Amino acid sequence: MKRWLVLIFVAIVVILIVLLIPKKEGERPIFFPKEDKIKIRLFFPDEQAEYFVVEEREVEKKEKEEDIARLIIRELLKGPTNEDLYSAIPEGTKLREIYIYEDVLYVDFSPEISNNHPGGSTGEIMTIFSVVNSLCANLTQYSVQILIDGKPQETLAGHIVLYEPLAFKKDMVK
Repeated sequence: MKRWLVLIFVAIVVILIVLLIPKKEGERPIFFPKEDKIKIRLFFPDEQAEYFVVEEREVEKKEKEEDIARLIIRELLKGPTNEDLYSAIPEGTKLREIYIYEDVLYVDFSPEISNNHPGGSTGEIMTIFSVVNSLCANLTQYSVQILIDGKPQETLAGHIVLYEPLAFKKDMVK
């Protein structure tokens, strides 16, 4: 009987050693959690609405790029944590849908993005490129098409044409 107990104990020790020792260099033992966070870069206008300032946040890692894009927009909608920056997306705006088709990332917002917009060409540029730059900086090469209530619109608030997909605008980043 004593011999069986010793054999069982040795077997348990061997199993634990096998499970806790990494198989290859760089591999983690199975009992340690995987990295489940990623850093994203969000673009918020500065106080003068001249440039964008990057604010980094750590968010839950997602596998699909559409899901990462949703996280990015949700973080943008929360606004900046830095008091010297401001949110360019009008209050009440909601994300309706995000999808990718032929290398274009479509972002569909509720009508509040247009209806509640304060107007002005600078404000419109800041709203549009806060969204576009934040998505393009964090995802594979896509251009971004902004939709309102499921449809392309001529403009957001009367100045910037939205019929075509837009790309990252680096000349506005501090």
